Amino acid sequence: MQRIIYYCKKIRHLGKLGRWVLEDSKISPKNQIFLDYLEYCHKSLDTYLAAYVTNLQPYMIVQISKETENLRVVCRAEINYMLELYLSNQGNQEDVIISFAETYLQNNSNFEIIPAPKRHDHIPIFADSIGSHVCNTNHYSIHALIPCGMQIFPICVAATEQDKIFYTRHSYLMNEVTEIVEYALEQPDYDVNWDATLFPKILELDLYKWNVFNNLVCILDYLFKTSELQKIYPGSLLTLYLHLLLFTEEQKEELLLTLKEKYADIEISEQQKVMRYIEDNLRIAK
Repeated sequence: MQRIIYYCKKIRHLGKLGRWVLEDSKISPKNQIFLDYLEYCHKSLDTYLAAYVTNLQPYMIVQISKETENLRVVCRAEINYMLELYLSNQGNQEDVIISFAETYLQNNSNFEIIPAPKRHDHIPIFADSIGSHVCNTNHYSIHALIPCGMQIFPICVAATEQDKIFYTRHSYLMNEVTEIVEYALEQPDYDVNWDATLFPKILELDLYKWNVFNNLVCILDYLFKTSELQKIYPGSLLTLYLHLLLFTEEQKEELLLTLKEKYADIEISEQQKVMRYIEDNLRIAK
């Protein structure tokens, strides 16, 4: 874990200096679905990547090459999409190279596979600043920036400090993100100016009530009907909500078919981008 923390910190440092480059390489079909969705939501890829690299957290790393030279790490962009980062020396300057090619292999013996954190696991986290400290203990509240759902979320969580590294429960991060989303649903002026005719509809959404079809319709109504500049927030909310769900194969197929019929009047190229993204992110219970 110390090796992951070290290189994650190094990548964040280079990101803050603007020393990252998107590799001009072939994009995997799977990652193309994610990039198409970013484009549909009018999220600039440069803006997304700059924020992602700058705020990378150790728990987002899923594979790391065993050799130190030509270090490569595979990171989770979203639950279902990976990107590869590697360090490159050009003259006296070190840069982070970003690739969506997915050239790594799942069982590549040159990579160490990092288990995904479970809900109650303690995970390392880089703090942006300290909120408070309980005197004479290693207990803190910390402010951190977390990439999730195409956005960067500012959160405040309880953490403990050990060997100059902060640790918190993975569940604390997810709970904070959920609270921010729920708060945003109640505030028409949170980050975007919601359309007055659509705003009451989104209030019907409750992340803890599992009427999945109705919840998705609430979000998709916003996504399809809002202006281009407003699509990123409901687009992010859709990503977060999909990550909460599990289905059987039959449930997934039925839900997709019903959604496609519901939005049959949406311009086909736009609908396809969103529906491909939903289909790719509806997780099957195994």
